[in-house]
Amino acid sequence: MAATKEVQPCIAQSEPVCTFRMINGSILTTMGLLGVILSSLVIYLFLTRRIKLAHCQNLFIVNLAVSDVFVSSVGIFRGLGIINSKFVGAPDGTTSINCVIYTIFLYSLGCSGMLALLPLTMDRAIAIILPLRHNSIINKKTCTLMFAVTWSISLGVLIHDVLHYSMGGLPISYYPEYHTCLFPGDTVLVQNIILFVAPFLIILLMYIVMLSIVAKSRRSCGRFLVIAIAVIAVSLMSYTPTVLADLGVLEMSYEASQILYTTFWYTNGIANPLIYVATHPRTRKFFSSCWQGQKQERRLTIQCSLAEPSQRKRSEIRARSTSLQADTLCLRNIHVGSTGSTV
Repeated sequence: MAATKEVQPCIAQSEPVCTFRMINGSILTTMGLLGVILSSLVIYLFLTRRIKLAHCQNLFIVNLAVSDVFVSSVGIFRGLGIINSKFVGAPDGTTSINCVIYTIFLYSLGCSGMLALLPLTMDRAIAIILPLRHNSIINKKTCTLMFAVTWSISLGVLIHDVLHYSMGGLPISYYPEYHTCLFPGDTVLVQNIILFVAPFLIILLMYIVMLSIVAKSRRSCGRFLVIAIAVIAVSLMSYTPTVLADLGVLEMSYEASQILYTTFWYTNGIANPLIYVATHPRTRKFFSSCWQGQKQERRLTIQCSLAEPSQRKRSEIRARSTSLQADTLCLRNIHVGSTGSTV
């Protein structure tokens, strides 16, 4: 975690620090709730086949959505804990067993977001780099294996931390300057680097290779490739502050760390479902029909605007012809009258 300046406890709720805490905690709680609701809806729609993709593609997205539900759930308690420490298991700033449970789940499930993104990135990278061998490499068996490995690692980290804490080797305390319970010092730094930073760098490398090949070949992007590119991009942006903090690159104040480090962490649960909706064929059909309707309306407006001068010219020509006919008829009558008087 990046080094931050210590924040003194609030004395009055009207102080700017307390106001920031209330706003920040409310935003994180709201983001967590939205993430849980939207990601749960994604799981339901894909499992009930209301949104249809290939089997492995469905499994990758459900895998990521399950991780988003867990991470967003932790975000709810993280936001409430900023407002009141009892929501992270530390009433009156004292550590309790609930604080320990929260912290262990925070670290074990927090890394699941990056681990769940790795199979999705590998699938698209293989599809672009080895398109002829993709179907033989990525099949139902390997998809299920990836899913099992992802959650086996997360479960293994959870069991390891529980056993480590029960044997007294993993102290957990409440830190008032961060408004949450944490492992002291660099206790889990190696764990974070192996389970979070290393997968991040691997995903970033594969993502750069994918984009370079797509850009050079100018190939058309299918629906799932568009989804994967957008999801990976959002995840890399949201996890970048965390990776830089784990590597000790960032050094910031508490307020900046809450905005860049904590708030960005919980954006995936909201952004990913919106990406799925935006890339759905019905959504594209709806917007294309709206766009076609607007184009047709503009075309009719232009036609009408172009037709108005011609109609005016026609009416002027008709009026002139009518007046000419009237003048001709009048001259004929005069001529006939003059002829009759002469006779």
